[in-house]
Amino acid sequence: MATFTATHISQEQPAISGGQAGVVVCNEGAYEAPVTLAANDIVKLAFLPAGHKPVDVILEADDLDTNGTPTIALAVGVVNSDGDDLVASTNFITGSAVGSTGGVARADTVAGLQLAASSVDRVIGVKVTTVAATKAAGTLKLKVLSVPA
Repeated sequence: MATFTATHISQEQPAISGGQAGVVVCNEGAYEAPVTLAANDIVKLAFLPAGHKPVDVILEADDLDTNGTPTIALAVGVVNSDGDDLVASTNFITGSAVGSTGGVARADTVAGLQLAASSVDRVIGVKVTTVAATKAAGTLKLKVLSVPA
């Protein structure tokens, strides 16, 4: 299992946050995923800012599995404090095949969208839940939309 981190997170740049109720803010990140992406790898991509509740999460992925019968599956959720897994019951997206041909996936799990605001910024990441049949390098992009609580 490997962990990959978008530059703005590794440099500890602050999350974008809003100060007015109902104003949606978007924190986003991108990472050039290597051809070595394997099962259980985590890619830390974006922040859910302190004091904010999620509204939507949008994952964009290139074709990361060029096999005629692709198998790659991805999940999106809050990265745990050790940075090596997603926190149970915080998933926004589960079992997505978006990396099998490239495309867009949006939040499909209620648990993540019902997260309460936290007093700290949380990192949102992508986990490879099923490895690609024929691995390919490509870009993963994540947009986390949230509102002040």
